[in-house]
Amino acid sequence: MHQNGTDNEEPKFSINSVKPNIVPTSGKQAVGVLANVHNSTNGYAGPLTAKAVVTQKGNKTFKIVTNKTAQSIAPTSNYNFIIPWGQNRLESGEYHLKLVYKTNGGLKSWELNKDFAITNNDAAKYNKLAGVKPNYLWLYILLAILALAIILGLGIYLGRRNNKKNNSNNNDINTTRRRRR
Repeated sequence: MHQNGTDNEEPKFSINSVKPNIVPTSGKQAVGVLANVHNSTNGYAGPLTAKAVVTQKGNKTFKIVTNKTAQSIAPTSNYNFIIPWGQNRLESGEYHLKLVYKTNGGLKSWELNKDFAITNNDAAKYNKLAGVKPNYLWLYILLAILALAIILGLGIYLGRRNNKKNNSNNNDINTTRRRRR
């Protein structure tokens, strides 16, 4: 069927790639990923709502969710769907993206899934470019505990040593006094 000179074909969406990058967020740059979405047909699906969910393999607590409205993908085109990481740092690992597009009213929907990886080099590079500083709180706490343990251990050692010296001095004094009587 033709309507106004274009095919009325059902859109077919796919995700070509998912890559870490610097993404724009409310006035500043942050880390995130770009999912390159492709419509391989001449079909157009009008305004769509989109929900992207990124999970990390092996980590049940990690979840990034992005919702967007008024999305449209032109026939036979690609575009980058931006998924900001929020306040989180990019961490290396294996991830999964589930991207669901729905037409207004939810009559039609498309579910796209893609596994991707973030390398140590990519994580370090984009975190640095976005000005995301590493969180060393755990290191400071560990160093404070270690310093406290050393001070406590040294205090106990010196206390016992002084106590032994005092006891041996007292014993020498006591034995000397007994002999004099």
